[in-house]
Amino acid sequence: MTPVGDVAEIGIGMLGYAFMGRAHSNAYRTLDYMIWPPPLRPVLIALAGRNGEAVADAARRYGYGESVTDWRALVPTTA
Repeated sequence: MTPVGDVAEIGIGMLGYAFMGRAHSNAYRTLDYMIWPPPLRPVLIALAGRNGEAVADAARRYGYGESVTDWRALVPTTA
């Protein structure tokens, strides 16, 4: 069995925290249960939503490192 540490990481930024955001977050958290070894190991970085208090609560419950209220914070910019 491949150790999880040997699988490269990919950062995840999720837009939305209601039903589908919760479903997709759960899928990322359980990927190694469904596919072993996973092609990449998802790391839940940030969750975005319009309501600051609600998205912060959802980010804590789903396991994200931070929450944002502006979706543009999830999208890398290029020079």
